[in-house]
Amino acid sequence: MKKVFIATGLALTMALSSFAHTTGPADVDGKILDNFKGKFLSAEKVQWIQSSTYTQASFVWQQQEMEIFYDKAGDLYAISRKIKYENLPLNTLLAIQEKYSGYVIGESIEMNSTEDGLSYYISVSNSTKKMILKSTPQGQLTVFKKEKI
Repeated sequence: MKKVFIATGLALTMALSSFAHTTGPADVDGKILDNFKGKFLSAEKVQWIQSSTYTQASFVWQQQEMEIFYDKAGDLYAISRKIKYENLPLNTLLAIQEKYSGYVIGESIEMNSTEDGLSYYISVSNSTKKMILKSTPQGQLTVFKKEKI
């Protein structure tokens, strides 16, 4: 179940569409707010999104665009940040270069979740399809999401 809500949150992030609703901090569970403020007191531009399965905060911290995900119990599930493509692990860069050389590279996200550990999500596209690739730090690529253009 946790994979479903984090996958939904990630797809929302990368596709810039939302099936959840934006909410203010007054509507966010107190445990979640306390956890967030304890870790990211200097966070700026905080926006909260809630769905039936998770609560997500999008924010800027130390000049980095980040997102944090909490499950319905208020426990931290995952944290992500946008990173530059060239800052991906070398094995990931080499694997993308080999398998997706004709694609345009889009956004890159580093995610650390309690279930999957550290992973990377990279959007790539060509004239007929758009994909989100998932990579391990060792450069093992899988297609996380695929759609025709």
